[in-house]
Amino acid sequence: MNIIIGKDAAEQLADKMLVLELETLEKDGKTITAYCVVPGDKIDIKEMSDLKYYKQLHEDMIDRLNKGENAFVLSAIEYLKGRFGGELDTFYLHLEEKLKDK
Repeated sequence: MNIIIGKDAAEQLADKMLVLELETLEKDGKTITAYCVVPGDKIDIKEMSDLKYYKQLHEDMIDRLNKGENAFVLSAIEYLKGRFGGELDTFYLHLEEKLKDK
């Protein structure tokens, strides 16, 4: 998984690549947001027609994560695993583990 930090960097790449928000974290009083850059060669041609749907589901999941709606997040993860060429699967597994403890 290719990870970048910061909205500016994400916006610069978003015109050319698939960029998905991961988590927003606080460290030393600063808020940072991490993004995943999904290389084009990782996306299966068979999934291209559904890519917009899965991208929107991922974005909705992140929004609900930030709102503390864990049941939605866990449900969405089940649909998102294996998508985006599996590039985000470790992130989804991390979220599952994190939310199961809550």
